[in-house]
Amino acid sequence: MMAGLEEITAGELLIDGQQVNDVPLDKRGLAMVFQTYALYPHMTDIFRFQDKIDSLGIYLQDQIAITNNLKFLLSGRFDIINQNSSFNGVESQQQDQAFTPRLGVVYQPLEPLSLYASFSQSFTPNSATTVDGELLSPERGTQFDGRLTANLAAYNLSKRNIAVADPNNTDFSIAVGEQRSRGIELDVIGEISPG
Repeated sequence: MMAGLEEITAGELLIDGQQVNDVPLDKRGLAMVFQTYALYPHMTDIFRFQDKIDSLGIYLQDQIAITNNLKFLLSGRFDIINQNSSFNGVESQQQDQAFTPRLGVVYQPLEPLSLYASFSQSFTPNSATTVDGELLSPERGTQFDGRLTANLAAYNLSKRNIAVADPNNTDFSIAVGEQRSRGIELDVIGEISPG
């Protein structure tokens, strides 16, 4: 028995001192919020969520060695999603598709030195809903990455439609416009000589 959200098979279930064994599940004043079980005795009904996502993804990748020291990575993914969501009787449906490429090149002018650059995009369905019960648009991202030496990296990552808590109603979500992360990483790797 989990927080009074299942049928009772034995014993008694008391909520606020009253037995609710014969009370229908949707009349017990319980709610399940974001997979965390919670008890709200002041509520008269439960939230009813139902989400379904059907997806199909096709992915192809090839790594091509042009010479011993020059290699290319080419890949792409095509996704089709069909989402259906229901919140307290409000139906929301969303169909979307996206092609997300991934490209990379590695050049090794010397054995211990590799230069590379990459580009990729991402596509992820959002299962979060607005306070009106509408599904948020899928999250999309773009990333550029390049290493100038084996130890220095520059990156630029941006994402759109990221689900965050709605400041007016934290039980629901809104999509933020864009989130960006940029920077340079420097790694120094060495070995102390013996003696």
